[in-house]
Amino acid sequence: MLSDTDWSAIRLTLELATVTTVLLLFIGTPVAWWLARPGFVTWRISVPIVISLPFSR
Repeated sequence: MLSDTDWSAIRLTLELATVTTVLLLFIGTPVAWWLARPGFVTWRISVPIVISLPFSR
């Protein structure tokens, strides 16, 4: 069976996953909508580069 420490770790993981999902939903949805609009052709090249910077090595 799982101990109290195990349940605490599972609960923390679920809480962090929920908070991260909600934050990214509120941040990512407007950015995706903004990038999909036809009026921002010049920004379509630079914005994805800036968004993906933390993930590049």
